[in-house]
Amino acid sequence: MHDIVRELAISISEKETFCMTYSKSQPSESEYKCRRLSIHEHSDRFQPLSYSSRLRSLYQFDASCSSFPSVSTQRTGRYLNVLELQDAAITVLPEEVSSLFNLRYLGLRRTKIRQLPRSIEKLLNLQTIDVYLTNVEKLPAGITKLKRVRHLLAGKTMTPLFGVVEKSRGVETPKGSWGSMELQTLKGVLVSMDLVVQLGSMTQLRTLSIGDVRDAHHPKFSASISNMRFLRTLKVVAAEGNYINFQELNSPPQNLRKLCLEGRLHQSVMESHFFQIVGNRLEKLTLLGSKLSSDPFASFSHLSNLAVLEFIGAYVGESVLFESGWLPKLHTLVMGDLVNVKSVIMEQHTVQNLQWLALFKLPELKEAPCGIEFLVSLQNLMLVDMYDEFMEGIQGEDKARVQHISTVRYFDRSRRMEIRLFQDP
Repeated sequence: MHDIVRELAISISEKETFCMTYSKSQPSESEYKCRRLSIHEHSDRFQPLSYSSRLRSLYQFDASCSSFPSVSTQRTGRYLNVLELQDAAITVLPEEVSSLFNLRYLGLRRTKIRQLPRSIEKLLNLQTIDVYLTNVEKLPAGITKLKRVRHLLAGKTMTPLFGVVEKSRGVETPKGSWGSMELQTLKGVLVSMDLVVQLGSMTQLRTLSIGDVRDAHHPKFSASISNMRFLRTLKVVAAEGNYINFQELNSPPQNLRKLCLEGRLHQSVMESHFFQIVGNRLEKLTLLGSKLSSDPFASFSHLSNLAVLEFIGAYVGESVLFESGWLPKLHTLVMGDLVNVKSVIMEQHTVQNLQWLALFKLPELKEAPCGIEFLVSLQNLMLVDMYDEFMEGIQGEDKARVQHISTVRYFDRSRRMEIRLFQDP
């Protein structure tokens, strides 16, 4: 938004008491009569929010603020619906938050809190709890009493420099009646056998991300997944030393569009009934640490609607082949941590819509993928931690084969720097 348009929008919003913004440069008011307040810079001069009887939504955008806003008085908290504290430096969520009995949205993403208070079970109108990317490791026992919660986002994805995902960590869940909640999103939780069974009652789920899945869970887990007819996004993280197996999943969700499988994968999964049914509908597929022994890309060839493929530590073979006509809608391809791959071959007329290609940590790959010159739609090539011989070739004898690519970038994570090898003016 242009600065002038932004200032005009803020002015009209404040005049209509739709919303107000506050920063250090603005004078503090005795009472904020707006229904929505956005704090961009906190100040000691800022009046306590206990005077804001009309407040419905509070957004705290000052990442340096470590104090919890004083919204827990009866006058203020009576009608507050939204409390967004994303990125704030708060470490504790006080018990007094339970007085916000009309709260529907609690946003704590990327804060420094370590636990949710037990009194959160009193917020019976909560619909969204976002503790994703916090230090919370266990959900409180009373969370299953919040029957109206639709979206529960937790856990932490360990993402090192330049966005290369390496490992996920979920949070522990308490025992309770999970099936009686109105959940549509359940993200970043560690499963137990009790929770696996109750997943079968969560028929409204659209997004499910679970970790610590063990071999013993698969029969019950497959039965539960079969009941989720609205499921669109599924992420499964296997426990250490266990495999992901969909052999018993005979009735997979018909609306599944995004699938992420993290952990060892049985080779038979790629040929399973599950993949045969959902394959043509998948738009994004992520395989992390699968360690497949046979080239799985032939199994991907029938995924005609796939747009994004992330393939990280998923193959222990030496060669990768993309045949002509494969993956016609694929626009993003990430291949990394394939320590044995010596050659990548792309035949003419394969992945014809590819626009973004990332290669990282392929120590045995000495030259640019054979046939990369055929990828006329490719606009960005990102290289991360590639070895010297490969980089010398890209800037030397292989340069002519990649000159049609608009931007070629190299990231050196050990030195924490980016090098733009060449790009269009």
